[in-house]
Amino acid sequence: MKDGRDISGGLHKAFFRAVLCLVALHSLSFRAIGAANDPSDSERSHHPDGAVGRISFHGQAAYYSVSGRAGYSPRDAQDFTARVDMVASAKLVLEAAYRLSSGNTDQHTLLAAVKLYTTNPVRSAAASNPDGPLGRLVFRVGLGSRWNPDTLAQRRSLAEVQVRLPTTFHFTFSTGFRFYESSEPGDVERLVAGVSFFPGHYPPDSVYVNPDGPVNSPVFHLTVGGSSRGASSTMTLVLPIRRDLSLTTSFSAARSTSPYRVSLSIGGGLSVYPRL
Repeated sequence: MKDGRDISGGLHKAFFRAVLCLVALHSLSFRAIGAANDPSDSERSHHPDGAVGRISFHGQAAYYSVSGRAGYSPRDAQDFTARVDMVASAKLVLEAAYRLSSGNTDQHTLLAAVKLYTTNPVRSAAASNPDGPLGRLVFRVGLGSRWNPDTLAQRRSLAEVQVRLPTTFHFTFSTGFRFYESSEPGDVERLVAGVSFFPGHYPPDSVYVNPDGPVNSPVFHLTVGGSSRGASSTMTLVLPIRRDLSLTTSFSAARSTSPYRVSLSIGGGLSVYPRL
């Protein structure tokens, strides 16, 4: 057990070292980008994920209630996620995330992801919604690992692939896949699809000032997923309350078939973006 705690502690340290590296790269990359870009990019460096060369911080906590058929004792679970994003360049975003799920046992997940814009969103800001330039694909690929502190030798890999398409000023559609090295009862999402609705529209001089949407205009995200093991859906409400701060509220429901389980959750979080 001591070895397990040592390895778990080492993984946590590795994650925080990665975050520190992103912070250190922040000032260096911002100077480099500022020097390399033309004046129009420097003047409009707001980005769908924050600001070019800057880091943003995201956190969310959720409460789950899990029930089953007759004879199964309902149980509660909690979930906490922390994520750091860095806009390395106008077309490239790096992500590092840590998730702690606490129920009958604790489960830890680390995930690193890369997001690629096929068109420079800084130069295409006039024809964009909060997800990026209209009609231009955005790709995201993530790779991670999850483990239980008592079974560190059985760490399992997972991967995510997502394609997103901003279609109009008010809608974005997305689809993707999730891969699990070893599936668990709650892993019901293999194929995932989503739609985002932006009731408001950025003023011409404030595009991406808050990357989630115009300040004080709510944003709605609906995600559904499924596989032969079950199905899930999540509705997320995002409210940009300031240029550098957004609040989120989410509701989700999932059903797995083997064993039969129904999970309902409510969560809340925030996103903090750098001011220019």
